[in-house]
Order: sequence, then structure tokens, then C-alpha cells
Amino acid sequence: MGRYNLLDEAWIPVLRKDTGKVDEVSLLTLFSQAQEYYALAGEMETQNFAVLRVLLAILTTVFSRVDAEGEPYDCLILDETKGKRLILKDPVDEVDAEEYMDALDETWETIWKQHRFPEIVCQYLEAWRDRFYLLDETYPFFQVTKQDLANRLPEGKGTTALNAKSFAGKQINRLISESNNKEAIFTPVVGNKKSHMSEAELTRWLITMQGYIGTADKGKFPSDEKVTNSKGWLYDIGGIYLEGDDIFETLWMNTMLHHVGDERYTLAPQTPCWEYSPSVRLDELLQGTPQNNLASLYTVWSRAIYILTDWTAEKDVSIGAIKVTEIEHENAFIEPMTLWSFNKTGNHKNQFTPRVHLPEQSLWRSFGLLITDKNNIETKDSGIIDYYHTIASLLDNRMVKLRAVSMLSDGNATSWMPVDEVTDVLSLHEMVLTDTDEDGWSVRVRDTVEDTKAIIEQVYHPFLSKVAKIRGIESSDFVEYQKALLYEAVDGPFRNWLQYLLPKDSKDTKVYAWKKELFHIVLTTAEHIMKHLSIRDYIGKENSVTAYQWFKFQLNQRIPLEKDNKI
Repeated sequence: MGRYNLLDEAWIPVLRKDTGKVDEVSLLTLFSQAQEYYALAGEMETQNFAVLRVLLAILTTVFSRVDAEGEPYDCLILDETKGKRLILKDPVDEVDAEEYMDALDETWETIWKQHRFPEIVCQYLEAWRDRFYLLDETYPFFQVTKQDLANRLPEGKGTTALNAKSFAGKQINRLISESNNKEAIFTPVVGNKKSHMSEAELTRWLITMQGYIGTADKGKFPSDEKVTNSKGWLYDIGGIYLEGDDIFETLWMNTMLHHVGDERYTLAPQTPCWEYSPSVRLDELLQGTPQNNLASLYTVWSRAIYILTDWTAEKDVSIGAIKVTEIEHENAFIEPMTLWSFNKTGNHKNQFTPRVHLPEQSLWRSFGLLITDKNNIETKDSGIIDYYHTIASLLDNRMVKLRAVSMLSDGNATSWMPVDEVTDVLSLHEMVLTDTDEDGWSVRVRDTVEDTKAIIEQVYHPFLSKVAKIRGIESSDFVEYQKALLYEAVDGPFRNWLQYLLPKDSKDTKVYAWKKELFHIVLTTAEHIMKHLSIRDYIGKENSVTAYQWFKFQLNQRIPLEKDNKI
């Protein structure tokens, strides 16, 4: 009999509306009261993102099969012998595709207006109760069984191989991330308790581990073929999602019942990992079976993980883990919650791959990847932004929050050890995403972002390089540091400008106002450098003063303001 069922046990941290405090709730409580909580409130944003996708897998699975009333769609036949498990007897027929997708859109609209999840979600979970035990000998959540490993490891080596590739609790808890070779200082847990966790903590970090892990561990299944092992699918994407005013809105705004990128992903049956035995899911991963539906993608594993069923919270956590095959990255447009990069060189030449967020770059600097140029074949829209266009008319001209999240590695290609996370939030009016006409807000903002970056990279950067050369200092360090200071100075004002763009505003007036503000921010930052000159800065025909004069001329050329604002 399993222990610690996620339907009943409180393991999901949420921020309550009524008290403003963090509380832990079960899956059943969360789905029945989602409208009463502001947001997920786990230990890290990467953890929140990993848990969010599990919740989305549940919703996508349920409402791909039944409508807001809990009734099967007319074009679907469910296996009546499975009751509330909502198992499809036959997949959607392509003949019924249009009718089915219209029904999905209607379901989305109905539930959004109700502002709460129907009871069928909890009924579905109850029907699959045996698949949500953290500790179980048959269906352990997000894990495999001991027998699954023994069947795939060399005879007599199962236990040895498992023990040799174990992770201690202090290694999977990303607030500690301590290896066996080097002690982590300044952690929230000290002494010999670093590998201790409650069942709730272990559940959250287990889900996070399946999304973000790296490749430092050596445990692999025997194989005659050379394969690339996963370091966690979430590790390789620049996670991005829509954030609502409460957990209900956040979940439902990101529940893509109708996949806008490819009809195949809508018609394919949703297959979250718990609907199959661990053995079947493991075989699919080892064989590199392509992901063809969101529920499967949102619950994909990076490791075959085994936790001893007699573990208790009084003991140190020790997790056995063995690598599985990596998901194909090239043009993996089934993934809606990422930005995309077009690779002009390398192993993925002329292909798109997910783009992780860079720690030194705010999300607004990637606006050109959020709202792409339709005429540029080297750009690809984020799926979740495309999807927002289809639901925007139902959301009452609201302010939109885009949250970005990525895991930062140690940069070592042999380990990809997670060391920190990159997070950002961008607030803007929905028109900035949806007004995509040739002279619409989307295009004007995208162009303004590119103009802003061009001023910094093509005017300020060369000025810094000239000064560095004149002063005889290491050019790259000086330039990158000073440029980062300018981006930091621009960041707050630009976010403020972007957030307060409204439909009634004149585009020309607003863009001009930003350029005027940018002009003075860049000028003031350059003036600060000119306040600290030495004799060397004045020597020679090419000196810091002439460099500054060149800079001012270029700035006036790039930002042609009114005459009284010229310098």
C-alpha cells in the first residue's frame, strides 16, 4: 500500500488571498479553491514552474476529453469500463477535427467565465488516486520501481548500480546544492540535517529534479546505441508563461486545449506520465519516442528515479537516478512555453532550438523574440504568445504579466551543474501583444526595443572601447561592466514606459517620449565617465575628449530630438 498521497497531503505552497500568508495545500484543495490563492509560492521560481506544468498536464488531460459540465465531447468515445478515469476508447477522428477544436474553445471560454474549476477535475484525480502516492511499490509518482531498474540493468548489478548513482537530499535541494566533495556555506539548513526533507519538500524537489538536473551523474542504462542523455527538458528552455491575478487565472490562461502551433498536438490523446505504468513510460523515454502531446511533455522525466519505499522524513533523503534519452530539441514546436533561437552555425544549423534566458538580460530585451517579424524566416513566435491572441478577446483588455524563468548552469559542458536561477516579470497592456498590424503597438514597441539596444551597442559601446584604448586598460572588462551599468539605468524607466502604454495613447507621442528619456539616460551615464579623467585622457589627437565629441554627434544622429534638446 502506498504512502503519502498527493491528492490529500498538503505539499503545494500557495500565497493566500485572505491572509497574505504562504500555506501548503493538496492537489484536491488547490483545484477546488484555486481562485482563493494569488500564486504558487515554492522555494524557487524554477520549482514553481516545474510544479505549474504538472498542474497544467492535469487540466489539459481532463478538458481534452470532457467539457465544462464533465460530459465527453460529441466526437469522442470514452471507455465506460474505466469510469471517471476518462480514458479514450478511440482517438479523435480527423474528420471531426474542426468540431472538436471548436468544442475545446467553448470549454475554455465557459470555465474562464465561471472563474473556478469544475468538480470533474477532482473526480478525475480521485479515479487515478493510486498513481499519486509518493512512495509506492507499483506506481510511485514521477518514479520507477525497483523491479523496473532490475529488469534493465545487468543481472546481479541492479542494487550496486543504483547505490553508486545516488543523490543525497542536499544535492537535489537547490537551496543547498552541496556535493559530497565541497561543503556549501550559508545554506538554510546546517549541520547533519542538510539531507533531511519532509515528504512535501521531497515531492516538490523530485518534480524539479526531473526538469532540471544537469549531467554530472554517470548512471546510464546499458545500450548498444550512442544517445544523448537528458539534463532536464526545462533546463534547456527559456520558460515563459502568462501570470494572472490568482492561481485559477494563471493555470487557465496557460492551459492550451487548442494547440495553435500544430493541429496534430491537439488531436493526439493526452498522456501524462501517471496514466501508464512506470515501466511503459521508461521504455518510451529510453527509445527516444517523440513527445506528441502537452500532458506527456509537461510530465516528462530526465531520470529513472527510485526512492526506497521504507524512507521516512526522519531519515536522510537518498535518491537513485539513472539517465534517460534527451528529447529532440530541433524545431520542437510542441513546446509552447519558451522563446526560440535560429541557429546559423553548430550542430543545429538552420534549425530552431529553445532559447534560455540570460542572467544579464532583462526580458524586454528579448521582445523581438516575443513578438517576431512575420517576414523574417529566422524568427519563431513563442507558442504561449500565439495562444494569447486566441483568448485575448475574452480577457477584458487586461494588463498582462509575462513571467520568465530559467536555470543557470556552472557553464561546464561535462556537468551542467545547476547553480542559480534567472527570473523576470514583464507587465504590459494586452494591446502590446495583440495589436500586430503593420503600424500596431506590437511592431512599434519591438522597433523601440531594437532602437534602444542599437543606441547602447552601436553608439555607447564604441565610445567605451575608445576610452578603454586611450586609457590602456583591458577593453572587454571595462566595456562590458560600463555597458551593464547603462542597461541597468535604462531597465527601470523602460519597464515603467512599457507598463503604462494604453490604447488611447498616441504611438508617435509615446515613442518620442521614450527616446527623449533614453537620450538623457545615455548622456548622463557617459558624462559620469567624463568626470573622472586623468592627464592620459587628454593626450594625443585621439583622446577621451574627442571620443566624447564623437559619441555626442552619434547620439544626436540616432535620436533626432527637438532643437532645444540637442547637445
